[in-house]
Amino acid sequence: MIRLIAADDVPQPITGRRPGWTCPVLLIDTYVAPSAIEGLGLFAASFIPKGTPLWKFDSRFDLLFERSEIAAFPEAQRQLMERYSYPVSSGSSVMIYETDNGRFVNHSEAPNMGCADPTLGVALRDIEAGEEITNDYAEFWPEYFQLPGMEMFAANGAVKNGHSSRF
Repeated sequence: MIRLIAADDVPQPITGRRPGWTCPVLLIDTYVAPSAIEGLGLFAASFIPKGTPLWKFDSRFDLLFERSEIAAFPEAQRQLMERYSYPVSSGSSVMIYETDNGRFVNHSEAPNMGCADPTLGVALRDIEAGEEITNDYAEFWPEYFQLPGMEMFAANGAVKNGHSSRF
């Protein structure tokens, strides 16, 4: 079971205390905190050089579901999956649900993480400590902005998984 705990309640790394919530998974040290883009976002806990792998598909943390399975879930679980899951590849019926902090990555048209390989996210440029980690959803899900309710977010580039039902 993954459990988010207040950063003040756990021993802090050498990098010092940081705001928000922490969950030590992904390939880098991150934390979740309020985002200027939307809701909560994923932030770098320390400096990350360009080219550093940030996320790699791991079946222990990244769960795969058919869209039909998600549609049959009880309402609360279905809403969670609709907000935080995304297709394995363009047009796929298989959705990924990340149980680590990766599900808090927000969209940006000028992202600092690239996901051209659907199993790997890499720093596109140096990322400073405290900087929000973002990716371009269209890179791995071109249909995203064609979904009902997404037009308003596509216009300004600020979106977060699941502003509306995506199934």
